Amino acid sequence: MEDFNKFLKALQDKEKAKRDKRRQFDPAERIYRFQTLVSEFFNTLETDWFRDSVAEGLMTIEREQISISEDSLGIYNTEKCRLIMGAEKIEFIPIGTVLLGTDGRIDMVYKRNEVMFVHVGEKVKRASDLMAVLKKIIPSKDLGQKVWKYTPKVTRAHYMTANSQTVKSLIMDLVKAKN
Repeated sequence: MEDFNKFLKALQDKEKAKRDKRRQFDPAERIYRFQTLVSEFFNTLETDWFRDSVAEGLMTIEREQISISEDSLGIYNTEKCRLIMGAEKIEFIPIGTVLLGTDGRIDMVYKRNEVMFVHVGEKVKRASDLMAVLKKIIPSKDLGQKVWKYTPKVTRAHYMTANSQTVKSLIMDLVKAKN
């Protein structure tokens, strides 16, 4: 009988741990964090990576409010960013926060071609690294400081760090491939 009571106590403790974990999830905080990450990323595009191109009149950058709906967060607002280079337009569209092992995702879209940007640890090289964290094979703290990385949406094979040079190369490759 004592073994059975220990069993029941273990079940209660397990359920309490699940409830406590659910209480730690704060949807408002997750939304605010993603909105901040999106805004910071777009600010980097405008004030750092493409500042000279905008100043020389070679490009304009527009932002527009959008709504995102996620099952665990509901509907919330953020912004998307559009780069206009003559007749060519590339959009950076936030997708959401509930993506395994990431703080969020933004897609760069040009004429049906997409590149996926994810906010992950700097040591993440492929999706399997994120799965290892979820399976508790690798502690998330071992993946390093969070940065924006990108991967072609079709392959998702490798994640590369997003920076001024890599994003400009991506844009040139996308536009050249479609023209």
